[in-house]
Parts: sequence; C-alpha cells; structure tokens
Amino acid sequence: MELEEGYRLDDLMIGGFRLIQNTRQFCFGTDSVLLADFATTHTKGRDRIAELCCGNGAVSVLMLARRGENLICGFELQKDVCELCERNIELNGLTEHMKVVNTDLKLIGKEHYNLYDAVVVNPPYYSAGSGPRIEDDSRRLSREEGSADLGDIIRMAKKMLKTRGKLIMVHRASRLGELAALLAENGFALKALQCVHASSDSPASLVLVSASKQGGVWCDVEPPVIISGEDGGYTPQLLRIYHMDGEGTK
Repeated sequence: MELEEGYRLDDLMIGGFRLIQNTRQFCFGTDSVLLADFATTHTKGRDRIAELCCGNGAVSVLMLARRGENLICGFELQKDVCELCERNIELNGLTEHMKVVNTDLKLIGKEHYNLYDAVVVNPPYYSAGSGPRIEDDSRRLSREEGSADLGDIIRMAKKMLKTRGKLIMVHRASRLGELAALLAENGFALKALQCVHASSDSPASLVLVSASKQGGVWCDVEPPVIISGEDGGYTPQLLRIYHMDGEGTK
C-alpha cells in the first residue's frame, strides 16, 4: 500500500489487522494495547460500545481484532484524525461493526444517551497546562485536556451508558485519587482495577479501571501488568497481550 509522506502502516500483530498512522500526530502505544485487551476482557460479545477520544481508531480496531462481534461507535474531536479513523475502519473491513463521529464530546447528541453497554476511553493524561510542553496542536490535544476535562468525560459517559453499563479507562496512576472521586461523584462504582508497572520493582505508572453506572460496591483488584523483565525485554505477560507469544491469533 502506497501512503502519503509522513504516514506509516503498522501491523497490529493479530488477525492480519493493520493501522495507518500519521507520524505527525499522536500514534498509539502500549497503553492503547493494554486498554484494548482490558476492555475486551470486561465486555461481552454483541455489546454496543462507544469509544471517546478515539483518535485514529487504534483501540477500537484492536478490540474488534480480538472479538469481532461488537458494535463500536468512536467519537473524535479533530476532523483530520477522524478521517484517518475512517480510513482504518475501511482498511480492516470493519464498516459493519464500527463507525466514527466527528464531534466535541461535550456536544454528543441525545440519540447516543442510554444506548451503550460500555464506554471506553484513553483520555488526555494531563490537566490543562500541567503536561510537557508540546508545540503541535494535534499532539497537545491528545495529551493534555482542552475543551473537555476528566470530569466532562465521566459525565458524558454516564449519559451514554445504560444502567449497569461500564466505563473502561486507562489513566496515569498519579491521577487515580482524582479519578476515583469523580467516578463516585457521578454515581459510578469501581468494579475492576489493574495497575501497570514498567518493571516488577517500579511504582505503577498507569491504571486500568472498569466502573459500573449505578453498580454495587465490590471491586476486583487484578494482578498487575509488568512490562519489562529483569533482562530488559518484554515479559511473557506483555507478549501475550501483544499476541507475540506464538500462541495468540496471528
């Protein structure tokens, strides 16, 4: 496939799925792969799923590569990024299972309210003005809260979810306290928590959470994800998640 200058085609290492990425914009990383794996575990076949801040579609495509029965609607603020997501939907033959809407998440229409079994989101990690300086507008919007903050994301997810629906998210571990408080404030119960560590002796850098709209009070704290082993390479756990262990779907 011949692509425009500045674009690349990545093999997602599962089921022959691929992703076109614009190297001048935000490109998906390990957090997106972990979120897709975690979200697939915490949803069911035929669930109707929304992905907020969907970017070029990496998380949704990875979820559909793992389980192709779901129906996913992505929502993305940036028009050119949304168009790239549409290209990736078509590239992978997912037009019957996925679509994308170009909109500010605070302006998502009422036709999407009380509709979804799960809302998945890999949000900007930094509050406005607190992250590393990024000159490029597109990259900054992907990394730093702008027109919508973490509270806005949670409030919109609440509107979009059915009762007992799940909000599934990855975020910086340092914002877990804020995240838990906002979830409780908006009527969500934390149901599953998984910490992500760069190595077995390092503090958590990320958290994966699943919270239920109007759910009960119990919460499963799952075994942590360890990215690198003592030899500096990926752990068997991470290789399995990436489908690089020789046992996953190729």
